[in-house]
Amino acid sequence: MSIAGPEGAEKEFTDIQQTTGTGWQAKSQWIALALSGCLVAFSLGLTLLWPASAPSLAAPESLSVAASAEGYESPQRCRECHEEIYQAWTHTSHANALFDPIVRTYMQTIEEPGECFACHTTGYNTNSGQFILAGVTCEACHGPYRSEHPDESMAIATSPDFCGSCHPSTHSEWESSRHGQVGVLCIDCHEVHTQTTYTETVEQVLCARCHQADTQNEVHQQHADAEIHCIDCHLDRSHRTIPINGEKATGHSFAATGGNCTMCHLDQ
Repeated sequence: MSIAGPEGAEKEFTDIQQTTGTGWQAKSQWIALALSGCLVAFSLGLTLLWPASAPSLAAPESLSVAASAEGYESPQRCRECHEEIYQAWTHTSHANALFDPIVRTYMQTIEEPGECFACHTTGYNTNSGQFILAGVTCEACHGPYRSEHPDESMAIATSPDFCGSCHPSTHSEWESSRHGQVGVLCIDCHEVHTQTTYTETVEQVLCARCHQADTQNEVHQQHADAEIHCIDCHLDRSHRTIPINGEKATGHSFAATGGNCTMCHLDQ
């Protein structure tokens, strides 16, 4: 058996390096192509889902020229004077309307995302298919910023029809309810910036303002003693499911149905 000398060993090692290097270079080319493909697909996805003129909540200062021309500012502008309201709003479904997983999944099943952008963004333009800001921001309800503000009010739209333009099933239920018939408005029960109902703060007190006699009768008192509140029975959510075509029942007819009773009284 012969043992290679230093020169032979060096040549053998060089040959191995060359062979290994050639194999690695070939693999590197395929890896580079794969990574490039992934980046292209990712960029295309972002382009399709997020129009170029629509800054996110994370960077609301990056408004487009079109936004400025149409008079829109951003939640950051409102935040300068309304920090507490801004902080409450950032955690709501309005603020995150376009980022909701259910919305994102639904958008992948439709050909025209504009039907989602109309309610889940601010400043959507039906002609261009572009929107100004993702989410339901201050200006979605207050209108574009007015240069005369704060001297001129930025009063919010309070019409149930305005809310109903994006909450049609809720509006339809409310319209047929006793609340709708006597003119109890959305904002009479809903705090617009936090999106909580006033009952979450004062419990029975809000309902008792109009339903004093009802809240004091025996049946309602028994339920109140068991910490079962008005909306537990009168805001029927036993059938709530994932929205179909963006809509679902929300219980705003305020009727206490038998289905709600059997959720607790299974033997009756």
